[in-house]
Amino acid sequence: MSYEKQINIAFKKYEKSIAAIMFVSPFGYPIDINYLNNIQKKFKVSVIYDAADTFANFDKKTLDHSKVFIICSFHPTKTLPSNESGMIITKKKYLHSFNSIINFGMNGLKSKETINFGFNGKFSEYDAAILMANFNNIYKIKKILKIKINYIIDKLINNKFITFQYLFGKKWLSLKFLIITKKEITFKSLYEKFKSKYKIHIYKPWSYFPMHKHFFFSRFKRLSLKNTNFLERRIFCLPFSIDYKKNDLERLISLIKKNFYK
Repeated sequence: MSYEKQINIAFKKYEKSIAAIMFVSPFGYPIDINYLNNIQKKFKVSVIYDAADTFANFDKKTLDHSKVFIICSFHPTKTLPSNESGMIITKKKYLHSFNSIINFGMNGLKSKETINFGFNGKFSEYDAAILMANFNNIYKIKKILKIKINYIIDKLINNKFITFQYLFGKKWLSLKFLIITKKEITFKSLYEKFKSKYKIHIYKPWSYFPMHKHFFFSRFKRLSLKNTNFLERRIFCLPFSIDYKKNDLERLISLIKKNFYK
């Protein structure tokens, strides 16, 4: 079922309750901005694009043509790493509202009126220095990252057990090396395997289960999430560092073959 059909179904059921439509690129795969613009125009509701791990895959032309809210992250695990910081790309008419975010939600220094609750978008000089250093070298970073990603893909591509996201390493990049397995695999099974076979104990895992299965989200209305439930048992994500040397890459390749080629 296409996204538009799913949105149509949701609108028929919950039209009066829908404040916005959110699209997510959790592993960096960039969504066509024109497509998102058209969705916003068709359904006459704001579109929020959670492009947390996608910023390095954008170009100026793409961003200039955007009519939606784009949210980016500069967390160390993202394609343009800093520290704890991020960015919202939107139209200038929303500037006043978003200015309040970096002032603890307050409307200017005189009135001290809080217009945005729960926000604090402070960005330290330390964070800014890391961000600008990486931003000024973004083309070099992308070039090195592309070479290393494709080195791993070339070593693993010809097998019947794993596959990779469409055009990964060619048209787009990420610091999360996503492996899609042909057999079921869960974090809990990996946790037990590391503990028993390799004597490695993963201390206090954040969760054994994907977020959509947590009790907190069971209170919200949702569709069947058929694809989500299918994929969460077949996706394994490895953090990838641009600083990996050749021996690091070979060790990573060896571990993947040993654990996913059976």
